[in-house]
Amino acid sequence: MNKKFSFFIIITIATILSLLIALSSMGFIIKKTVNQVTHNITGTDAEISRSSLSLITGKAELKKLMIASPKGSSAPLALKMATAQMKIKPSSVTDDVVIIENFESDTIEIFWEEKEGRNYREIMKNISEFATRERGIIEDIKSRGLEDEHKYFALEKMTFTNTKLHFIQGKNITEITIPQITLENIGDAKRGASFVDLMEKSFKEIIITCEKHINEHIISLEKANKTPSN
Repeated sequence: MNKKFSFFIIITIATILSLLIALSSMGFIIKKTVNQVTHNITGTDAEISRSSLSLITGKAELKKLMIASPKGSSAPLALKMATAQMKIKPSSVTDDVVIIENFESDTIEIFWEEKEGRNYREIMKNISEFATRERGIIEDIKSRGLEDEHKYFALEKMTFTNTKLHFIQGKNITEITIPQITLENIGDAKRGASFVDLMEKSFKEIIITCEKHINEHIISLEKANKTPSN
C-alpha cells in the first residue's frame, strides 16, 4: 500500500475518532457547564438533570433545567424548563466555534416578581458583570499573545413557544402566555460567542419580551376598570 495513502487513511480514522469522542462527550459537557458554571454567571443556583446528544444527527435534548431567583426573592425559581431540543452541526464540535443551528423549547415557565421583574433585574445585573469581567480577561489573554482556551458558539436561532409567564404581585399570581420568544444569529462561524454572551443576550430578550406582555396586561386591566358596567 502506498505510504502516502496509508498516512491519509490513518489521519482520516483519527479525525473520525476525534469527532466521535467529542460528540459522545458533549451531552456530559453541556450538563457539566450548566451545573458548574451557570450559577457563577447568574449569581443564583442553577441545575439541569440530564442532557444527551445523538452522534448521528447532532440533536441534543436537555431535561429539567431550573434557575433559582436571587436570595430574598419571593419566588424561589426564576425559570423552569421541562425539556428543550438543540440541533448542533456535528462537524463543528471539534472546531473552535460550535454551531448551534437551533435551540427550542415549549415548556418554559418564567416567574416574574412585580412589574419591574426584580428577580430578573438582579440576575441580569450579575450576568452583565460576569460578562464584563470575562471580556477583560479575554482581551488580556490576547494582548499577551496567549492561547484563548474559551469555547465559542454560533447560535443561529433560539425559539421558545407558549412560554408561561407567572406574574407575581404580592400574593396575587397572574399567568400570561407568551406565544413566542425568538432570538437569531448570536455569534458567527468565524468568531462565535462565549457561553456568557449567549446567556446575556438570551436573558435580555426574555426580559424585553416579558416586559412587553406585562405592560400589555396592565394596560388591558386599566381599560377594563375604566369601562363603565351596564
